[in-house]
Order: sequence, then structure tokens, then C-alpha cells
Amino acid sequence: MHFRIEHEGDINFIHPVGNFDGSRDCEQLQTLITEIAASGCHKVVFSFSLTNWINSCGVGKLIAAKFAIDKINGRFVICDLDDRNMSVINTLRLDQIFEIHDSLQEAVEALKEDSFSGIRP
Repeated sequence: MHFRIEHEGDINFIHPVGNFDGSRDCEQLQTLITEIAASGCHKVVFSFSLTNWINSCGVGKLIAAKFAIDKINGRFVICDLDDRNMSVINTLRLDQIFEIHDSLQEAVEALKEDSFSGIRP
């Protein structure tokens, strides 16, 4: 697993590629989040479009990333979850803490408008 990183304006895009399983390669995520926090560009879209599946260790890394961005008053959204990965998120009730969008386009529009109307912990 590795991450494809992109930037557009004040938005950072993180695309995990492969299996998001919290493996040793996933430690790179903590470094990426630290760099984003230091950059002053605190909007993050975490897209699962290139991800095969996520397991509980990957979920733990995802939660840690979200809370790190929340800590700096940033905004962390996820998108492009297929049915299997969305089932994991729903089963763990993480849909209560994550801002989730169906597509990358929808996530970007929400960040540009800063129009999240759901629960923000």
C-alpha cells in the first residue's frame, strides 16, 4: 500500500492505493498528516477510489488522521467508498464522526462552500 498525494488550491487529497490495512506502509499517513498540519493548508479529502478494502487497523489510522486534522481546526472528509468499505464504516458507526461524500467532486464542493450540515465532533 502507498498513498497518492495531490493538492488543489487549499485542499489536500490523499488516495490510499491498494489495501488500507494499517500495515507498516501506513505509517506514512502520520507523516503526511503532520506535514499537512504544518503547511497551514488544513482541508483534507481522503478518497477511497484506489482502495481495495479497509480493515480495523486501517480504520484506526483513519480515525487518528481525522482527529489530528480536527485538533488544528481543519476539515477532514472522506469519499469514494464502495459498498464493502462503506459497510465497514457503518458497522463501526464511524458515519457518526466522519463527513462522508459519495464522490471526489462532491467532497471538493463541500469544502469550497464549507457547507457541512452534519455532526462535527
